[in-house]
Amino acid sequence: MSSAAGQETRDGVPGRPSATAVGRLVGRRPTALAPRPDRSTAPAAGPAVRPGSPEPLGARPCRGPDGVWGTNFALWAGGAEAVDLCLFDDDGHELRCPLTELTHEVWHGFVPGVLPGRRYGYRVHGRWDPWTGARWNPAKLLLDPYARAVDGDFALPAEVYGHMRDWPQQHVADTVRDDRDSAPYVPKGVVVGDDTADGAPDEWTEDRRPKTPWAESVIYELHVRGFTMRHPGVPPELRGTYAGLAHPAAIEHLTRLGVTAVELLPVHQFAHEDHLLRRGLRNYWGYNSIGYFAPHAGYAAGGTRGQQVGEFRRMVRALHAAGIEVILDVVYNHTAEANELGPTLSLRGVDNRGYYRLQQDPRRYADFTGCGNTLHVLQPQVLRLVTDSLRYWVTEMGVDGFRFDLASALARAAHGVDMLSPFLAVIAQDPVLRRVKLIAEPWDVGSGGYQVGAFPPLWAEWNDRYRDAVRDFWRGALPDARDLGYRLSGSSDLYAWSGRRPYASVNFITAHDGFTLRDLVSYERKHNEANGEGNRDGTPDNRAWNCGAEGETDDPEIRALRRRQLRNLLATLLLSTGVPMLVAGDELGRTQGGNNNAYCQDNETGWLDWSLLDDPGWRALTELTARLIRLRRAHPVLRRPAFFSGLARPPEGLRDLAWFTPHGTEMTESDWYAPTTALGPICRAAICPSAIRTAPRSRTTASWPCCTRARGRSPSPCPDRPGPGGTSSSWTPPVRTRRHPRAHASRRAPPSSFQRARSCCCAPSTPRTYAKKPSECCRWRTVVSPLMAVTSEPRAQEGGAAPRHRSATRSLLRLWPYVRPVRVRLFGAAGVAVVASCLGLVIPLVLKWMVDGPVAHRDPGGVWLGGALLLALGTAEAGLFGLRRWLVGRPLASVEAAMRADLYRHLQRLPVSFHDRWASGQLLSRATTDLMLLRMFLAFPLTFLVVNGVTILAGFAILLSQEWTLGLVLVIPAVPLVILCSLFETRYATVARTVQDQTGDLTTVVEEGVLGVRIVKGFGRHRSQARAFRVLSEQVRSTELHKARLLATLWALIMTLPELAIGAALVLGTMRVADGDLSAGTLVAFLSTALTLRWPVESLGFLLAMSQDAATATDRYFDVMDAEPATAADRRLAGSPRRGEDGEGSEDGEGSEGGQDREGGLRFEGVEFAYADAPPEEPPVLRGVDLHIRPGETMALVGATGSGKTTLTALVPRLQEITRGRITLDGRDITALPGRSCAPWWPSRSRSPRCSPPPPVRTSSWAPATRAGRSCCVP
Repeated sequence: MSSAAGQETRDGVPGRPSATAVGRLVGRRPTALAPRPDRSTAPAAGPAVRPGSPEPLGARPCRGPDGVWGTNFALWAGGAEAVDLCLFDDDGHELRCPLTELTHEVWHGFVPGVLPGRRYGYRVHGRWDPWTGARWNPAKLLLDPYARAVDGDFALPAEVYGHMRDWPQQHVADTVRDDRDSAPYVPKGVVVGDDTADGAPDEWTEDRRPKTPWAESVIYELHVRGFTMRHPGVPPELRGTYAGLAHPAAIEHLTRLGVTAVELLPVHQFAHEDHLLRRGLRNYWGYNSIGYFAPHAGYAAGGTRGQQVGEFRRMVRALHAAGIEVILDVVYNHTAEANELGPTLSLRGVDNRGYYRLQQDPRRYADFTGCGNTLHVLQPQVLRLVTDSLRYWVTEMGVDGFRFDLASALARAAHGVDMLSPFLAVIAQDPVLRRVKLIAEPWDVGSGGYQVGAFPPLWAEWNDRYRDAVRDFWRGALPDARDLGYRLSGSSDLYAWSGRRPYASVNFITAHDGFTLRDLVSYERKHNEANGEGNRDGTPDNRAWNCGAEGETDDPEIRALRRRQLRNLLATLLLSTGVPMLVAGDELGRTQGGNNNAYCQDNETGWLDWSLLDDPGWRALTELTARLIRLRRAHPVLRRPAFFSGLARPPEGLRDLAWFTPHGTEMTESDWYAPTTALGPICRAAICPSAIRTAPRSRTTASWPCCTRARGRSPSPCPDRPGPGGTSSSWTPPVRTRRHPRAHASRRAPPSSFQRARSCCCAPSTPRTYAKKPSECCRWRTVVSPLMAVTSEPRAQEGGAAPRHRSATRSLLRLWPYVRPVRVRLFGAAGVAVVASCLGLVIPLVLKWMVDGPVAHRDPGGVWLGGALLLALGTAEAGLFGLRRWLVGRPLASVEAAMRADLYRHLQRLPVSFHDRWASGQLLSRATTDLMLLRMFLAFPLTFLVVNGVTILAGFAILLSQEWTLGLVLVIPAVPLVILCSLFETRYATVARTVQDQTGDLTTVVEEGVLGVRIVKGFGRHRSQARAFRVLSEQVRSTELHKARLLATLWALIMTLPELAIGAALVLGTMRVADGDLSAGTLVAFLSTALTLRWPVESLGFLLAMSQDAATATDRYFDVMDAEPATAADRRLAGSPRRGEDGEGSEDGEGSEGGQDREGGLRFEGVEFAYADAPPEEPPVLRGVDLHIRPGETMALVGATGSGKTTLTALVPRLQEITRGRITLDGRDITALPGRSCAPWWPSRSRSPRCSPPPPVRTSSWAPATRAGRSCCVP
């Protein structure tokens, strides 16, 4: 034994402390030391060791330089002083071979004559100083971290520990070295050849990987041992082994189900924990790895001297032949050596500081895994160990992917989880690993370890948000449908922001840890007594519902309900977008008796019970599972490679996703906030990329499960399939969970609230095309918010009214009241512009006179006179246009200011209910962008529509007067141009309104992100806000591009047709001049006039576009201005008179006492309030409020967030109008008081302190913001 108290000597033996030193260390009287090992039994020296090579690490058989076969051994052991290779023969005799060669911290040597099957281990020499993290102990035989096979099982006697495990002073026990030899008690590594131990080298090369695309994958999590231990079709000697899993009887079940991949619980060599062995238990799951290259020897049927490697390969080959991929659950985050009190088995003895994360006190381990230690993946040697292991399992063992246990621990950098960590970076660039399936368990137990949705592309993740939402929905604990909507459609809120696809979400409802699916509907509490830990282990948060009885029951109603719940859960899982993961046995109805942590139950509790298939009910559940997987495979829309957009797609204008209520109507935003009773999403793939790859070019329409859930009441029926215009057609559902799949009509269970409570159905429909007008398609929109589920509805005013359909002219005429005060200057500017434009038409006439006159007669004086005249005309035209700008500049700025002032004034008068319905960004965009558009329209497009119209008419009159035949040539394109402009106006108006509305939504997100930046950061919503901004920006960009395409088409035709006409007139005119029928001057004047008209004609597209933008801006402006302030009378409910309206009071609301309350103060009498936009069936926010606050009294309102405190205080200043009862102030009804009468009475914020919730993250949606806090008080 040695202690870190110092490298003192005893009996002249270096490195052994005296009893005095140990006593000083523990702070008490010296104690006796353990006896020294018997030197007479020291192992014999081994054969001569040659230098060998430092690459590759591990034990690799090869031919030496002299042609002799042997094995090259290489071990990284940074900081070690010496390394001994220990070889063991079949009798257990040990031969020690010192490795003397050291290259880059790798100890290596070649030992001739050592062939595959030989067992070996290492002893590493170095300092024992736990206070600095050094824990070398050559008395402990260490397993090679790169060992490809392990022989023997782990037992944990005291000799296996590097310290004195049973030292009396346990608080320092880990600092006292134990010098007893551990070799008899630990497994040894086995030398394994490059080829399989029992197969020809070419057998493995014939393997063909299935390479199933992510979107088409269905994962089946199973335990190699537990899957076949009770399988009647597997021979007894093969049960619980790799060979048993490769048996045709086991594979037949997998193929019958239709799964595409098996996810094997850990198969790396693992050890059992000491506390389990003491209780007679074993580690069953295997999350306690110690050998990252070795298949667990306990699962081998053919032997453990390398045979397990070949057996594992044959298992992989058999699964591949059945079209099933193999994914390994790997545990690279910690090892079986636990914390400083754990055994010394491998890495701790090789280099403790080099392999593990240590705390600031190097004696202790940093534990982000809950298992005592954490591998230090930032260290190059550890990163190499992990990646070498991964590549080995892919390239030499044939696996197809990995699920990384506690993957956040692997992504931890120096100060927390970092998605740019070395581990993730190495995986991303590795040419082998980046091509396999990578699944992260995106959390660990450390601070900031929960990273769902944060892993980079290439990675899929276990989505526990899906698990929780589905469990809560089917047990009736989900408050609304928003979160469930995201989970069913692929969790775009978690994965779309980083460019990942829906298959980044590995959807699961159960996993190896937690309840089985059957236990999830049979137990609400864990029952882990068999684990021997007093039922303290395992999570208490099961999100389970036992359907009315805890555990097994004979009640037929409860049993029927439980089986229906199982069918509901399976249907939801297998038909959701994403990658579904089943747990082995859930399709059989396997139970663990309520144990939600069966990690140590290597017995019937943890094994699959195949006898359940003898029960027709459970056999039917298996058949249902297979049918659901077949349904998923048959419909590409259920396994989409891309997220739904909710956008209409040509040619029918159908969206790829729509959500419906139980009544068959499309869900509105309020439906997403309503208590969840049913959800019926309908998804369509209309010649989408996935459909093209997997099916003929046909349109596919399918639905997810129409999930209905209610306790104690009848369920709502599944909706009929919606069609155009609200029509519907019937579904033909191949899957219903309401009734037992094989239940006969005569054997129905008795009706009850339980029987009617819950069900779901799935109904893929036959292809059908819905006709929809293009204008209707353009009016549909999708709102995507990180805080709201995707909803799609016709674009209406924010207040709820349908948008008005009026012409652009009628819309713009509504501006007349604002334009009228400046009409003189505006009309004057238009007149000036007309005169200036007409002067431009005189210039071609002057040119005609010059060509036919002075130029033809060679009169220089006439030419100079003509030039001067042209100069005067051009100067006058420029001056008049400048005058026009001066005339309209100031007046139109005043028009914009007046409209903005009116808008602001009107907004102040509108009730709070109006502002609740309208997003702040929509109002802000109307007050800024829209008014700027109107000012620009009045200044330029309006004037030039008049000017260019007059110019074109006058110009064509001149052309016809000069030469009517050529004039007709130029007039002909006018007909198609008129038709084109009419079509353009119709389409452009719709797109213009859409883009302006979308800009308002985008403004809302920007404004809220800036004003609520503290809340966004504080609640970690920065990613979701950024995601919302990107989505809305992309929508605006897409619509703007559509608008640009429309404008480009119009401009192209407007420019092309006149150019063709001018070209034709030029050719025809030239021919007539050549024939002498037309003078050259007339032709020059004609073409000059035509060219002068070119810009007025070509500008029509630009002017029409701006006019449509202005008309849309006008409609948006008056959407707000047309909203009337609500009065009390408007808010009264029919048949609910207020007091004083039925004869109890006078007209002005005064009571019988002449309007004066004897006690005075503020009085609420039977007050009831409901928001104006609340559904009729929704209960009021406030009901039956009777309250009297006397003068001088101080009152405090205390209640939970959302209880109505703010609403109650808003009724007094009439920010909201009550719907029943009345409020009086000193005996007078406040509705009879002048508008400002109660303002002096109502205390200001400075006199009425208010503990308010933080400003909302999204002002367009208050519900998510109210959940940001738990309580609020308003004293």
